[in-house]
Amino acid sequence: RQTNRVGAFLRRNGVAEGDRVVIIFPNGPEFFSAFYGIQRAGGVSVPIFPGSGDARVLSIFASCAAKAIIVPSDTSDETFTKYREALQAFGGALYRYDECLTVDPDAPFPTPEPDDIAFLQYTSGSTGASKGVTLSHRNLVANLRQMVSATQMTRDDVLVSWLPVYHDL
Repeated sequence: RQTNRVGAFLRRNGVAEGDRVVIIFPNGPEFFSAFYGIQRAGGVSVPIFPGSGDARVLSIFASCAAKAIIVPSDTSDETFTKYREALQAFGGALYRYDECLTVDPDAPFPTPEPDDIAFLQYTSGSTGASKGVTLSHRNLVANLRQMVSATQMTRDDVLVSWLPVYHDL
């Protein structure tokens, strides 16, 4: 339900198919409804590690030409203002997560095509500037199928991961 609310909110606020939407969340359920809500709206999710320094965050905003950014509801006013000022350079919008839950989804969502970009994963930048790597819906499904096959998972299995949600796995 929250995924659909985020998606409907973004659609009503001008996010169109293929638009990049940055999310800066720690591990938690809000990450997932924001991540999938962006995709539900037809946008491209761009997750960023919440502990990234301002310089990296701002360079990714500019690099992907973010249409919007969603941050946790408890983001400090200082950080919120800093991000808003950075977004003004290219007309992006900034939202706190709780603001994205204020809309009841009442319109149909676009249907993604297999080769549409699902999300944009930025490299760590450990050997240079972070670079955006595009992953299509087809890429993700193929990766999941390989993981299921390699581990011989069944519907009865449960997967637990220790990786942070913004990690490139």
